[in-house]
Amino acid sequence: MEDSERVKILKAFDETKFGVKGLVDAGITKIPHMFYHPPDHTKKIYSQLNILVEYMNQVMKLGTILLELLSEAFGLNPSYLIDIGCSERLSAFAHYYPACSETELTLGTIKHADVNFISVLLQDHIGGLQVLHKDMWIDVPPLSAALIVNIGDLLQQITNDELKSVHHRVPSNLVGPRVSIASFFGTLTTRTSRFSCNTFGPIEELLCVDDSARYKETSIQEFIVSCITSINSTSPRILLLKTLQFKVVFSFHILEDPCARKRVVESVRDASETFGFFQIVNHGIPLSTLEKIKDGVKSFFEQDSEVKKKFYTREHRPFLYNSNFNLYVFIEPVSPTRVN
Repeated sequence: MEDSERVKILKAFDETKFGVKGLVDAGITKIPHMFYHPPDHTKKIYSQLNILVEYMNQVMKLGTILLELLSEAFGLNPSYLIDIGCSERLSAFAHYYPACSETELTLGTIKHADVNFISVLLQDHIGGLQVLHKDMWIDVPPLSAALIVNIGDLLQQITNDELKSVHHRVPSNLVGPRVSIASFFGTLTTRTSRFSCNTFGPIEELLCVDDSARYKETSIQEFIVSCITSINSTSPRILLLKTLQFKVVFSFHILEDPCARKRVVESVRDASETFGFFQIVNHGIPLSTLEKIKDGVKSFFEQDSEVKKKFYTREHRPFLYNSNFNLYVFIEPVSPTRVN
């Protein structure tokens, strides 16, 4: 019952001056709709937030291990990337892509790279992620219970181009809805950050006479501004469509074995240098947690619009809901693709 209609009925009832006792005397045994307590959707939303917090706690543990492995890949102390602030901030974006009947006219998410150190992506069974490799758009099919790790712009900069930040996109799809959750590891830009005065440039230990620094030292704020300015970079010359399933398999317990850990480190570095991303399985996050977060995201977006409006904002808040972040950004024309 709409609130305005309910108010009218309550007012009319009040004017009868019968009161609730009058309803009982009249033989009414069921509570009239006008007395129903409005549903509290907030409880459901905060329940979904608790699921998100649980998932992000697990992702933080995983990200810490990934940053240790990436540090070791360059012969650095395992805590090196963590010590310079690569995991100080963890943020998450949940995406909901409805089915699209005119896929040739639009994209789900345009081509971009992540302005951070690493990203951890959970996509559902529909998939849809494509990465750009050697001027080719490559499908990244979803693997059961797998997570995708992308190398970000900042990690490419501080490794002096040893690791590659991967450009990626999500085409619109006839099938849907598609749900994904992207988690981003970076450094806080606020004054409260203990790294707020730091600048980020190529790691000195990775430089040599034949390979000098290719980037200047920049603050996080300067770096973000420069990346946003260049977001509309040119399209690749050739667009082919292929598929790639590069995955790194490891379990937490095997990382305790030096030989097994070395193999994992080599695989992570090889994938990060060659493709700029990899998929991981046996990552330690329970399948039940992955399913709960996907279901929670889907449930939130499919709630009544009036409920979601209460959370709609483009201001920086711990939890917010809004349209696609690049809604106001110029979208490149979609080039035709050829299936190889």
